[in-house]
Amino acid sequence: MTAPIRGGAPARAPRLAAETLLLAHRAGNDLERLRLAESAGADVVEADVHLHRGRLELRHVKRLRPLPVVWDRWYVESAPGRYLQLEDVLAASRPETRLLLDLKGVDGRLPRRLVATLARAGAERDVTVCSRTWRLLDRLPRNGSPRRVLSAGNERVLGSGTFSATRKGPPPNSDPQGATSLMSGLAADLAHKLAQVIKQPEA
Repeated sequence: MTAPIRGGAPARAPRLAAETLLLAHRAGNDLERLRLAESAGADVVEADVHLHRGRLELRHVKRLRPLPVVWDRWYVESAPGRYLQLEDVLAASRPETRLLLDLKGVDGRLPRRLVATLARAGAERDVTVCSRTWRLLDRLPRNGSPRRVLSAGNERVLGSGTFSATRKGPPPNSDPQGATSLMSGLAADLAHKLAQVIKQPEA
């Protein structure tokens, strides 16, 4: 379940069961929202990672090259001089904060830069990496750190043949029987929480 944060303060959340997974979507793209998510007890903080001129920028908007503007679905605006960097979030977040990093774009150098940045951060962090560009995940270490999770925007992507054409055998950290959730790469206790939410009947 995602608890949106709007207007500088957490939105009023519904009454939650004890086994609810709180995922702070995009909260890692902004330090103020990161702190709010941590204070709210979020289980996972998600951030969108772009590689731009050698830097790992955290933003959901996309650059419209070569113009100095960024865009999202419904708007275009001037790009700021500097976006938040992954190094900033690693330094500012609590050591126990679990991060879900969504790799954006198709630049094959992104995974290597990500691994190097995590290594420079020093202390071991609980990090999961996902991407809709699945070949980027193949460039990550296969020792289980960081975890790798395939991401798909909709059922059409999974049923288009792209999955079988891209992967040989089961995807990394996935259910070989064909998991119904792409969150299977998260820690076991978080997966358990998510399962309880799915099973919980509507009030």
